[in-house]
Amino acid sequence: MRIASGCGLTQVEINRMIKQFKNAGKMAKKFSGKNGMKQMQQMMSGMGGVGSLPR
Repeated sequence: MRIASGCGLTQVEINRMIKQFKNAGKMAKKFSGKNGMKQMQQMMSGMGGVGSLPR
């Protein structure tokens, strides 16, 4: 509550940002392992992201 009032945001917005931060940390941990970059490329190509650009 104090953080939200101090920065001019609602408590819901602060909770949402904290959740996004935690999720980003989980993703970073997941892809930081031995085969992390390969997993990320596979995920991106499956979503139609960077891995599927024509060359």
